[in-house]
Amino acid sequence: MTQDEYKIYSLSHKQLDYWLSMKLLEEKDRIIGVFTDVTKEMKERRKLEYERNYDILTTLMNRRAFSEIMENKLKHPSVMKVAALLMLDLDNLKFINDSYGHDWGDTYLKNMAESLKRIKWEKKITARLSGDEFIVLLYGADTQDELRKEFDQLYTDMNTFKMELPDGECVNVRASGGVAWYPIDSTEYSTLMRYADFAMYQVKNTSKGKYLEFNREQYERDSYLLEGGKELNRFLEERKVEYHFQPIVNAKDGSVFGYEAFIRPKTEMLKTPKELLSVARVQSKLYQIEKMTWFEVMQSYEESRETIGDVKIFVNSIPSQVLSDRDKYQFEQRYGHLISNMVIETTYQVEEDIQNSLKGSSWLQRYHVQTALDGFGSSYNNEKLLLSLSPDYIKIDRELIRNIDLDTNRQMIVGNVITYAKKNNIKVVAEGIETREELQMAICLGADYLQGYYLGIPSKTPTKLALSVTEMIQDVNCGKTTK
Repeated sequence: MTQDEYKIYSLSHKQLDYWLSMKLLEEKDRIIGVFTDVTKEMKERRKLEYERNYDILTTLMNRRAFSEIMENKLKHPSVMKVAALLMLDLDNLKFINDSYGHDWGDTYLKNMAESLKRIKWEKKITARLSGDEFIVLLYGADTQDELRKEFDQLYTDMNTFKMELPDGECVNVRASGGVAWYPIDSTEYSTLMRYADFAMYQVKNTSKGKYLEFNREQYERDSYLLEGGKELNRFLEERKVEYHFQPIVNAKDGSVFGYEAFIRPKTEMLKTPKELLSVARVQSKLYQIEKMTWFEVMQSYEESRETIGDVKIFVNSIPSQVLSDRDKYQFEQRYGHLISNMVIETTYQVEEDIQNSLKGSSWLQRYHVQTALDGFGSSYNNEKLLLSLSPDYIKIDRELIRNIDLDTNRQMIVGNVITYAKKNNIKVVAEGIETREELQMAICLGADYLQGYYLGIPSKTPTKLALSVTEMIQDVNCGKTTK
């Protein structure tokens, strides 16, 4: 030991810990040891190290410490053997915090931590990642089934933690989890975390309260649902969106009856409306999309009225979303003079959508706002739905219009819909017109309005119809050839 070196010794006396620093000083023929009491400094250092590595509330490791240990474990495959990374999102925490206060929420979090500490598998690491997210690594197994039994037992143990709330209601710990396997799914930490996260969010947006294992096929198909979350936030904050307008044409004289507004995301990941709405649904942000659509479509419509005239504007609405009273008031104040020109266009997926849509549009009745059933002939939007609704317009799905001039079955189906509509004072829009022959057949079958790329592509600003298209429609109605 050189003159500048020293050692620290830990001593225990009567259940108290002390630390002494010993430094040796060499002076000619003797060595002098100097001891200094560093107990206070050592306790402060240990406190700081603990706070740096552990979550104070649950006493579990934090994200930083877990990551360091996990990265180190992955360097030793013989130690890891078969391992499972379980990511957990605690269900109902927000409800408990909002309803009973954060002290009860803290108790709920502690119960979750205690459930994780009960895991009997010896080779484990448990941590609290963030507010309501936890993570568990079980490693050193020979088979996946060994670890599946541990996770099954964990979910059983969670049910034993009963917490009685102030109103007498009892709740047990419930969490949605996702599992990624080492080395089956990946041997990299960041990839395992991403896969476990994906599996966890699949549960949270389906059945909750259980865990699922990572499925590569589903990930390749739906990974944008999770990874698109940040992109969605940026989309909403920076208004990375455009609305394009496609003409809806009168089938009698070729005049423009109205325009449908289509949302067009301007992001790298979310490129289509379907992807945007899917991510917004997972992130519980459909309302923001609905509000943005109403306000921004009407702004674009208002700015274009000098060019397009007093025509209808078809606004695609999400039936599960209803504008708040405050937003309704602001919308009326801003666009009250234009509301009567709106047509609320909706695609229904489930029975509940009908009730939500009726509830959401009732406030517009005093403006005599009309409604359109979109995509008729696809999925839930069929003849049965017409018995529950009384739309002003039926928009026949493009799948029924495609090649209708060559398919007698399509002609029969569309013809029957048009007959029903006329008897019930409903107007019919034939969507997806892409050829002159489809246009001619739709007119011959009695469609009231036409829409599709053959008539006009969606554009950033509503535009007038080409004169040639107008003349063609007029020719068809006069019985002339369209070759």
